[in-house]
This record gives sequence, structure tokens and C-alpha cells, in this order.
Amino acid sequence: MDDSANVKKIKMQIYGISAFVTLFGILNLINMMIGNIATRKRELSVLESIGMEVKQIRNMLFWESIMYVFPAILVTLFAGGAAGYGFVAAYKRIAGYMNYRFPLMPCLLYTAVMILIPQLISCVSLGRQKNQSLVERIRL
Repeated sequence: MDDSANVKKIKMQIYGISAFVTLFGILNLINMMIGNIATRKRELSVLESIGMEVKQIRNMLFWESIMYVFPAILVTLFAGGAAGYGFVAAYKRIAGYMNYRFPLMPCLLYTAVMILIPQLISCVSLGRQKNQSLVERIRL
């Protein structure tokens, strides 16, 4: 096998592992956010009953999700970048043609998805709550 075929094979393996770990993390985030909002349904309804607007509740949930997501993004980017660099450095001993480049576009996409998903979940959950009256939501 030539060097380019080896590089392509290694890249596909790394991308596959990265995609699996990323998907697992995103699904975990979705599960946590849905569970958080479901358990706080009554609390959010009480806040709305004492005069908090839905826009304010949505804004509160936005900043809460940023507090969940931001540390995860930082750890992922720093630990993932270091692990990627270390992986390439280890392979460079075997194959001198390996060079590390920080994957900027996938990291930006990951950051955007990690910020947008909680916002989408918050909007959908608050929209579904509107189907019930405020009294019913507080009673449950």
C-alpha cells in the first residue's frame, strides 16, 4: 500500500471514532436537556404565573444551557485537540509524512450544534407546554 492510501485509511478510522463520540455526546446532551425541562415543568409554569413572560423563560433556559454546554465545548476542544496532536505525534514516529492540523471547521460546526440543540429543545418544549393551560401545568 502506498502512503496516501494509508493516510486515507487512518483518517477514515479517526473520523469514524470522532463521529461516534460526538453523536454519543450530543444524544446525551439532548437527553439531559429534555429531562431537565420535563422535571422543571411546574417550576417554569409557576414563574410564568407570577408574571414572567415566555420570552424571559426562554432567555433563562438559553443561559442555563450555555452554562451546561460551554464547559463541555472547552473540554472537548482542548482535550480533543491535545489527543489528536498526541495521536499524530505517535504516528509520526512510524510514518514521518503525518502532520497535525487543527480541524477548525469540524470544531466550529460542533460548537454551533452544541449551542443550537439546547435552544431548539427549549423552544419546542415551551411550545408544547402552551397546549396545556397554566393551571393544568401547575397542578401536575
